[in-house]
Amino acid sequence: MQARTLTIVTVLIDLKNAFLALLRDERKNPALIMMYAFIDICAALANDGKTKNKDIFEACVQTHAMMSGKPFSSFDLWAARCSLLHAYSPLGYHTEKPGGAKPIFYYSWPDRKEEMEISLRSKGYTDFILLNVEDVQWVAIDVINSLLRHIESDAAFEARFLKNAQHFLFDLQAFKLEAEWSMLQELAKGGQEHA
Repeated sequence: MQARTLTIVTVLIDLKNAFLALLRDERKNPALIMMYAFIDICAALANDGKTKNKDIFEACVQTHAMMSGKPFSSFDLWAARCSLLHAYSPLGYHTEKPGGAKPIFYYSWPDRKEEMEISLRSKGYTDFILLNVEDVQWVAIDVINSLLRHIESDAAFEARFLKNAQHFLFDLQAFKLEAEWSMLQELAKGGQEHA
């Protein structure tokens, strides 16, 4: 794994830890925003040339998350992501158009699913998906774990990942970390040549 790849992965793990910290602090809605943004970032890094954000996001979820048996599709997650990030709402363009996705509402401990469902129905919502926040968390974790496996086992995937990360946002600490890892890789190469 190249030094730049290691640095990007470190930033991704930091972002993952940020949404996990929000979940530990029982701040589910900020965590949901972070998780959807995190999946978006991973999708952009894994993109195989698609040009539409929806296609990039859905391809990433379909390829890198374990979706079998889930009560939602990659399109449902895309619609939920758009509605939440753009309007902080479960309803939006993709849920309101004919044949659109069902809106996704969320619950998490200590909320009870049944109580949340009753509350939503009393507010007039009838056709929706009710997810435990952990369902989105596990999609996000599946995605990063799959990306890491692909990076480690497929040089072409790592090259595409790096190309897509050409302008990845680093802070000063990340730039320093990349420089240190580059130096260590050069030292290791030198040691192997003398062995």
